[in-house]
Amino acid sequence: MKIAFLGPKGTFSEEALTQLIKKNKWDASTLPAQTISKLFTLLDEGSVDKALIPLENAIEGPVTQALDLLIDHDEFWITEEIDLEIIQALFVTKGHSHDITDLISFPHALAQCRQYINKEHPHVNCHHANSTAASVEMMLELQKNQPEKQFGVIGKPDLADNYDLECVKEGIQDIAKNIT
Repeated sequence: MKIAFLGPKGTFSEEALTQLIKKNKWDASTLPAQTISKLFTLLDEGSVDKALIPLENAIEGPVTQALDLLIDHDEFWITEEIDLEIIQALFVTKGHSHDITDLISFPHALAQCRQYINKEHPHVNCHHANSTAASVEMMLELQKNQPEKQFGVIGKPDLADNYDLECVKEGIQDIAKNIT
């Protein structure tokens, strides 16, 4: 079985899918998709058998794009559900300043950390990425082109394991019991 998730590697969706595969003892391979709409395209094309699609978060509520696409694709069914605790962390590139001018993440992740951002980085410019892990790639590209700015990203605490990042602060979500 082949299952797609919102990628790239290192997203909360990948973590949730890994837990589902283990729980159900599926013999499965995984495929990262760059956007939520791409998950539906992969299903439409028959390129994957299933897709893990983020639908809702305890702080920010529904992932409207995913719900809208699910309504538009009445041939697809929800067959599994998993609740995943979401802990958000703030990162910068190793060796860079913590004086962040621009912050990048998935829109829901930014919204889940609204209070922290407003208190600790009130003048930061926020930019949306297709996922929390995709924000790292976006940050690295922007940092090359705009070296006068200091970029940060919000994502899973283990992002630093997959990328050359320094964790500025962990647990920055507005509510401690943050579930997606």
